[in-house]
Amino acid sequence: FQTDSYDVNLHGMMSREEYTDSMTRINDTLRPSRSKKLDNVLLMTGPLIVPLAIWSVRHSKQVTRRRKLFQSARDEFNSSYPDLYIRWNKGQVGGSVLTIE
Repeated sequence: FQTDSYDVNLHGMMSREEYTDSMTRINDTLRPSRSKKLDNVLLMTGPLIVPLAIWSVRHSKQVTRRRKLFQSARDEFNSSYPDLYIRWNKGQVGGSVLTIE
């Protein structure tokens, strides 16, 4: 997620430093669920079918782990800032957005 608060209009709900710290914490929390070099290699060797099957298993585990890690990061953010609510809005065509309300 974008940690630089320069382009983000915070409407006075939180300071720029708080925003940067919050997004950095969320990014650090989600880091273990990101794809590794092995995942890229498995995806590129997809025409061999077997690596693609292994990649799909790893990818589904990463998605599940990312969802659980984000839920815990979201709960931590919401408890730290009770006046704000963070939400992940999943888009239809890759336009997913993290919103703070």
